[in-house]
Amino acid sequence: MESAELSCSITMQTLNVSGEIIKRHTSRTANVIVGRNQFKDVILKVTINNNVTKYCMTEDVKVHKRFVREGKATIAFPQKRIQLLLSNCPPHKLNALIKCVALKVECSKSKKPLTARMRLLSDMPHTFEEISPLNEKDVNTVNDMRAKAEEAKGSTTTPHQAKRRVQKRPRPDSEDTQNVVRSTRLSFYTVFRPHSKHSVQ
Repeated sequence: MESAELSCSITMQTLNVSGEIIKRHTSRTANVIVGRNQFKDVILKVTINNNVTKYCMTEDVKVHKRFVREGKATIAFPQKRIQLLLSNCPPHKLNALIKCVALKVECSKSKKPLTARMRLLSDMPHTFEEISPLNEKDVNTVNDMRAKAEEAKGSTTTPHQAKRRVQKRPRPDSEDTQNVVRSTRLSFYTVFRPHSKHSVQ
């Protein structure tokens, strides 16, 4: 697989609480690299005119890839209220980068996350390493996680569905119950009624 690096144009949009654009900056030449920091988080490193900005690809990050074939994509960071509009990308490289980010982030879910306190107290030096290409292990990890999720989903819905099939027992004072009682009394009277005086001895 090709390196998770991309040369493109980028428009950075800053949004307010209502989602309206309050600031916009466009650069025709930018460099994007996918890597990891000292905590093994998936990081998107953007370099524009020697200015470097790093974005952590957390679970809430949204990637809009409808126009990937046209060399365009949008990466939204809801917590930071920032959107990166990528354009003028080689379509095959953009598609490879997006797939790499998606699978690497999903693979990260299989590991125990670090708490904010652990990160704050860590004495590890700040590092950035370009992420390794996707491999068979990554794909197998994601497939196993998805299979377990589907299995857990099925095990939680089956009892619920079975419970819905259970019919409610009639209440003692219901009309159906009263009819059953009357029928039982009638049958009892018919079978065990006393013999008349003219019955055969």
